[in-house]
Amino acid sequence: MIALLVDKESPRVRYILNEIFDRRLGLKSTVFTEKETFKASPEKIKVKYLTINDENLPGLFIQCHEMMFEHSLNEYFSPKTGAMKLPEDLIDFLSESESDKLELIGPFLILFPGDGNLGFDPLAMTFYYLSRYEEYLPFDGDEHGRYHYQNTFEHELKYDPEPFVDVALTRLYWELGIKDFKRFEIAATADIDILFRFHGRSFLRSLGSFFKHPLFMVSRVLSWITGKDTFAPSSGLIPFFNSLDGVVKRVFLLASEKNNHLNKQINLRGKKAQKELKLLENTGLSPRFHASWTLHPQESWEQELNHPVWNGSKPVESRQHFIHLAFPQTYRTLISLGIKHDWSMGFAEHVGFRAGTSRAFYWFDLAANKETELMVHPFCLMDVTAKNYMHLDVDQAIAMGDSLKKSIKLFGGTFCFIVHNESLSESQGWKGWTQVFKSWATQ
Repeated sequence: MIALLVDKESPRVRYILNEIFDRRLGLKSTVFTEKETFKASPEKIKVKYLTINDENLPGLFIQCHEMMFEHSLNEYFSPKTGAMKLPEDLIDFLSESESDKLELIGPFLILFPGDGNLGFDPLAMTFYYLSRYEEYLPFDGDEHGRYHYQNTFEHELKYDPEPFVDVALTRLYWELGIKDFKRFEIAATADIDILFRFHGRSFLRSLGSFFKHPLFMVSRVLSWITGKDTFAPSSGLIPFFNSLDGVVKRVFLLASEKNNHLNKQINLRGKKAQKELKLLENTGLSPRFHASWTLHPQESWEQELNHPVWNGSKPVESRQHFIHLAFPQTYRTLISLGIKHDWSMGFAEHVGFRAGTSRAFYWFDLAANKETELMVHPFCLMDVTAKNYMHLDVDQAIAMGDSLKKSIKLFGGTFCFIVHNESLSESQGWKGWTQVFKSWATQ
């Protein structure tokens, strides 16, 4: 049990305590506002989360930031930043080799520096990251209006991508004498934006593609003759997932029937498409919901969730097409449609930890100032990010995956990555990349 003394109650403080103690460590926390009651409480671990320290009271002092007790957004707010080095004894505890020790020397990014035993406010830092406070504020998005890596403190201050929330909490746990037993897992996830490369289209759409992309004429004709398609799950995606052991597996299917420059899924009602989807189901890879890019999410996603492809059983897990998240609208819409888990928390154009963590967490609706039941599953690496945005070659992409996995192993969490059925096709520019993804999925 953990006792926390505060100047006053706050939904934000309660949420963060649930996240960092109850959910991560399985330790119950109790909030006190009366000093004498706090002092007399039986909990062995005590934290004074106050504006001014009271040295007559036991426990670790963390100087709280006023943001944690506010009830609304401040669109002009931006936290101060600082740097932290980990204590030598903590480095020795975390490290298993000399190379690990080099990784842990730091310095690491922190937010909300101030007085107190730690020199910063880890609760406020965690809340700022997990709530996505910065994404409610004005920012310069990319061509799709997305919040991207260039908007982050990490990019501005030239830090390498690290799960800075996990680092900060590791420091907090160590100071409190709590051992966070590092749990590491890999989550291999795939998006199916277009089920087939050449099949499944209407005659007019196929004819248009035939003349629009003359370089693929031979491949297209051969595919029509043989009936084989390199994007088909049975060609690359299913064999890839079947080759993996001991990893979390998820597949997300775009079920939109819109046909525009952002949503290009083929007809999923056809026999050939149904056969492939049945194979996915029989392999234990029943697809989850891949929400289309749209300006009218409530109407569009409700229609997509009612698509016959789900056989009347609506998915409760989702990922956004193009990783398009807008706060709070996206998550509020998903919640209203019955989604319980979302896997969209990451960057499209760069590797990294968009919410500062590699661990799943419940979304806090900042505009409503309350915790929700939507579980957010972060990812830190995507196939098109490595190849198309960062222009990495095969060896560099393998090295990038190894570096991210090493960091997550040190602080505990999930190395979650995204591939596509296209990138597993060994065609259309993806020759040799399957070995990259197998490397990413290896402990």
